[in-house]
Amino acid sequence: MAELLEQAVAVERQMIRTFLFSVVFSAALLPAVAWGQVYYTYPSADVLDDRAVTAGPYFAGGNRLLGTALFARLGVSKYLEAGLETQVDYDHSEWLWGMGVDAKLGLFPAEARFPFDMSFNTGLGFRIGDTTDSFQIPIGLLMSSPYKTDGGNSLTPYGGVYLLITDTRVDTPTGKASDRNLDVELRLGLRYTTVNRLDLWGAIHLGREALFQIGFIFRVR
Repeated sequence: MAELLEQAVAVERQMIRTFLFSVVFSAALLPAVAWGQVYYTYPSADVLDDRAVTAGPYFAGGNRLLGTALFARLGVSKYLEAGLETQVDYDHSEWLWGMGVDAKLGLFPAEARFPFDMSFNTGLGFRIGDTTDSFQIPIGLLMSSPYKTDGGNSLTPYGGVYLLITDTRVDTPTGKASDRNLDVELRLGLRYTTVNRLDLWGAIHLGREALFQIGFIFRVR
């Protein structure tokens, strides 16, 4: 037992070092992510139980951006989770409405020898404003590891690396200008799960500018 625990701690430390290196390296060298996105809510890499339902609000902020959103998530099967999200933003002096859908496929569950959940995520979303429209597809890997606290609650730090395919169209005096981008984004977050039906989570998205999120999760079923 002691040997297994020592191996698990060693693996965890190595994964944390690797992930932190990826954060620093990517933030310094990778091109900027397209700003103004449908956020997508992935508050940990584990997948909801079959037919389980969660929902809640969250709030987002960044450089010249303030927004609020509602989301709902459904456990489709033991390994698959689906989500729906709608949002309203005030972004660069313009009001925008957005919607997104996503799917999270569980790849590896956390266990003693490898205490991390890992999942594959993808989705699509759009935002519509008076002068700006955008469409985005995120593709990424997400990893998290739960830690039990006193009283049965748990803390789950999580992080993901995403490839973002974005098409943005902006009205100009000479017509619509289109900008297509292929970018990388890092997403880091923390979820606090209680023994009750209410959880709290926060996240930061790192790209050209930082996007902060904080929200609640109601475990409906």
